[in-house]
Amino acid sequence: MPHHRRPRFTRRQVVRGLMATTAFGVVTKFGTACSSEPSDPADAESGGGDGDFIVGFIYVGPKDDFGYNQAHAEGAAAMAANVSGIKIVEEASVPETSAVAETMRSMIEIDGAKVLFPTSFGYFDPYILELATEFPDVQFFHAGGLYQEGEHPENVGSYFGYIDEAQYVAGIVAGHMTQSGKLGFVAAKPIPQVLRNINSFTLGAKSIKPEITTQVIFTGDWAEPVKEAEATNSMVDQGIDVVTCHVDSKEGVDCTVIDLRCTSPLDEESICESVEETGRVVIVDEGYPRCGFAADVAALVATTAFASLRAPVKTVTPPHTTIPFAPVLEDMYIPSVGRIKNAAKETLV
Repeated sequence: MPHHRRPRFTRRQVVRGLMATTAFGVVTKFGTACSSEPSDPADAESGGGDGDFIVGFIYVGPKDDFGYNQAHAEGAAAMAANVSGIKIVEEASVPETSAVAETMRSMIEIDGAKVLFPTSFGYFDPYILELATEFPDVQFFHAGGLYQEGEHPENVGSYFGYIDEAQYVAGIVAGHMTQSGKLGFVAAKPIPQVLRNINSFTLGAKSIKPEITTQVIFTGDWAEPVKEAEATNSMVDQGIDVVTCHVDSKEGVDCTVIDLRCTSPLDEESICESVEETGRVVIVDEGYPRCGFAADVAALVATTAFASLRAPVKTVTPPHTTIPFAPVLEDMYIPSVGRIKNAAKETLV
């Protein structure tokens, strides 16, 4: 069945709007002696109908993050496609604050949801526990929550996969691959499930080489691509030669990254060897596209490694214009992750 989506407003905005509208109606009633009653929020367009059983999913990040949130979203899509008589309502990028309480409340009161999957760790205490007490007829299933029978409401349940077992196997692979004996793990927050993954990965590696160490960097949040990249670069600078993290590679594309620390003399040999190995090249530079570093490297590849190319050389640079000072324009000016990704895809066509 199709997902239920809100293209313009978040649930939190809808709830606040309904509260404001209700308050206005009360004032109008007392000010004009009007006898009409405010509309029932449950009759809003987003409410359940046609006998469907409403199931809500709430994600802390985007549904296409190639990781934790996307895995849950794909599960919701599979449920919608294979289970008759249900309707899925979703909201993404809901922070681990009182915002999630507003989202859960709107799914219950407006959509008529009877089962909720608030999927992020920080949703559990206090938000799920408080809402579960307030709505005992609604079932809350939380991913990784520290549920304790007899202490928490009976309509709360927890689920989680044995990811740490897969991490142990990944650690064995890393133990065979590393030459330096130094491993890296880029993680979000030091919660119990994440710590289990880190420990299992390290124990798996130590089963191959007991002297192996694992350096851990916490980014502080669940979806921080820039910080994740910075953490990885920092680990490479420390001599770490195998890095793992909680991000999937759904695209199935491997790449070799050459971070040229010195432009003069330019390491032409490493560049050409990489092109010979991959047959493709994407050059990323924050300088001007004309007469700049990207153009120089593109010329080098074209004249030295042309025979190895299986696709045109792609460059990702700012536009040929002056540097803007407005933050919004600056974000549009510098090379973005999306532009780099699209350029890489174009080399695979």
